[in-house]
Amino acid sequence: MKASMKNNEVENKPNIINIEVGKWFMDIAKYIATAVLVAGFFGNVKEVWQMYVIGAALIALFFVLGIIIIKTKS
Repeated sequence: MKASMKNNEVENKPNIINIEVGKWFMDIAKYIATAVLVAGFFGNVKEVWQMYVIGAALIALFFVLGIIIIKTKS
């Protein structure tokens, strides 16, 4: 019984790693969103629209990467 559980855990390990890495990428997207919003409100930035455009692009990139990694089957 225990041997079969260990084999099952070993087989699922790549999937667990993919899920955790995907969550990490989505967390990075949230951190970037927070940083852009806080800098926009409190920062002394001359070209705010550039910061928002670059921030939105990075947020989308990390979020999509996280989704793709989670959905990838190993």
